[in-house]
Amino acid sequence: MKIEAANFLAQLHTDKPLPGVIAIVGEETYYRDKVRHAVLAKIFAPAEPAEYELTTFSEKTDLDQLANIVNTYPFFGGKSAVLITDQDLLVPREREGKVSKTGEERLQKLLALLSDVPDFCTVLLQTSKLDGRQKLSKNLQKEHCLVTCTPLKSYRLEPWLRDQAQQHGASFTRDGMERILSYMMNVDKVPMQLLAGEIEKLSLYAGERKTWTGEDVDHIFAALPEASIFALADALINGKTANFLNLLTAERRKGTNLMAVLGMILFQIRNLLAATECRRLGLSKEAMVRRLELNPYVAEKAWAAAAHFPEAAAYEAVRNLDQLSVDFRRGGRGFSRLEEIAVQLLASRR
Repeated sequence: MKIEAANFLAQLHTDKPLPGVIAIVGEETYYRDKVRHAVLAKIFAPAEPAEYELTTFSEKTDLDQLANIVNTYPFFGGKSAVLITDQDLLVPREREGKVSKTGEERLQKLLALLSDVPDFCTVLLQTSKLDGRQKLSKNLQKEHCLVTCTPLKSYRLEPWLRDQAQQHGASFTRDGMERILSYMMNVDKVPMQLLAGEIEKLSLYAGERKTWTGEDVDHIFAALPEASIFALADALINGKTANFLNLLTAERRKGTNLMAVLGMILFQIRNLLAATECRRLGLSKEAMVRRLELNPYVAEKAWAAAAHFPEAAAYEAVRNLDQLSVDFRRGGRGFSRLEEIAVQLLASRR
C-alpha cells in the first residue's frame, strides 16, 4: 500500500491496526519526523519516549542482529519497534546501473525478514529516497505500507493551515489566512518545519484568543525574509509607489539578494498577465485558479491588479526584469535599475 503522509496521519486517529512494516519515504523532513513520532506514540501509548522499547539501526547493520531483535519478545510484554535508517542497506549503491552481489544478498535477506515480522514488533524504515526500480520499493508498496513524505505545494497550503490552527483549538480569520498564503505564494516547496514553528509562536502570542487575525500573523511572520519581500512586491502591484520605494531601500540596506526580490516581483507581474489573458478569453477567476494551479488568494490579487496595468507596460516590465537578471549576473546595475523599471511600470497604472 502506498499512501500520502497526511492521509496516513489521519488514519492513525482511527481504530485501524498499524501495519507490521511501515516505510517512511520522501524529501519532506517535517512529514518524516511527524509520521515516525506519531507511529511510535500509538505503538507505545501511554508511555513517554524515554520508555519506548525501540532499537535503531543507522549504519553497518548486522542483519542477524536485526532479525534477533525483531523476533525477541519484549522484556515487559507489550510491543517493541525497530527503526532502520541505514542508507547503505535501504538504498544499495549501484555500479553501471547494477547493485553489487553483496548489496543484492543483503537486500534479499532484509526482504525475507520483513515478510515474517511477529505481531508484537513494528519495523519502521526511514529514508529521503528509495529507488522505485529496486525490489525493496516494489515490495514495500505491494506487501507492506509505504508512506510518501513529499513537500507541500503552496497552492495546497490552506487546508494544512486550517488543520494546524485546529490542533491549537483556534482558527484563522479570512485576513489572517490570506496573510500567510501571501507570504508563501512564491515558494514552490513550502518550508513546513519552519512554518509549523511559526504557527507554534503564533499560538503562544495569541494566548487565550482563539481567532487569529492578519495583524497577529504579521506580528509573527514579519521577521521572515519572504514576508518583507512580499510586502515590497505587494506594494508595487497595488500601485503604492512611496511604500514600494521605502521598502526597496530597506531591502537594499539589509543586503537582501536582488534575485530573490526579482523573483517575487516577476511572479506577481506574470500572474497579472495571466489574469489579463484569462479576462480576454472570457474565463473566470475560478477557471484561472484551476488552469494555473494558483492559490485562490493569489489569483484574486492578480485579477484585481490586471484591471489597473496596461498589458503592454506589464510585458515590457517582464522583459526589462529578465534582462536585469542577466546583466546583474555579469556585474551590471542592480537595485537602482530595478527601481527605474518599477517606477516606469507604476507610472503606467490606470
